[in-house]
Amino acid sequence: MMAHDFLIGGVVLSPIVAQLLIALLLTGLLSILLRRLGFYRLVWHRPLVELCLFCILLGTIVALTPDGQSLRDAPAGAAR
Repeated sequence: MMAHDFLIGGVVLSPIVAQLLIALLLTGLLSILLRRLGFYRLVWHRPLVELCLFCILLGTIVALTPDGQSLRDAPAGAAR
């Protein structure tokens, strides 16, 4: 198991799992905000817009995550 992987219930998970969940949460929050602002009245296909928002957010999160590390800091003294 690499230092940037994490263990949940005996299953080793890649950092992309956490990144996917964060992007999904942010997409949901942004969707609520856009709905309240009336943005979705201007678009033709709401699910397609939400998919694009998810992809943009996921790409941004992955690009901003340092290579070889998860979004949370590794414990002190962990091998890198």
